[in-house]
Amino acid sequence: MSKVIKFGEDGRGKIQTGVNQLADAVASTLGPYGRNVIIGNDVEIGSNSTIDRATIGSTIISDGVKLDNQIQIAHNVEIGDNTIVQSHVSILANTIIGKDNKIYPFVSINEPQDLKYKGEPTNLIIGNNNKIREYVSI
Repeated sequence: MSKVIKFGEDGRGKIQTGVNQLADAVASTLGPYGRNVIIGNDVEIGSNSTIDRATIGSTIISDGVKLDNQIQIAHNVEIGDNTIVQSHVSILANTIIGKDNKIYPFVSINEPQDLKYKGEPTNLIIGNNNKIREYVSI
């Protein structure tokens, strides 16, 4: 198939059509329905903590979560109800943490990797009622 190069009004019209098609395809990830942070009720966030907005969907901090000081929460993370996260914890992308967990200081929860599936998305899911002790790296 040969390439067709368009100029002027006709070219701008084709670009506008393509931009509109792309915007329609990703519209559900924009605005109040995605690429944001949702913070539930009765949440405490300590000083110097960072919560990144999601790249697709939402970063979710559920009801009753307590975040101590100097915590880094990356994009696309979900933290379940009544989970306690103590200071100096890093939770990297694509992690789901269940309800009623306790994460002690200096824990590093890294972005999941599966070297068998090069480039495919992976998720780390931590269940409910767990204790992750100090200086653990997952």
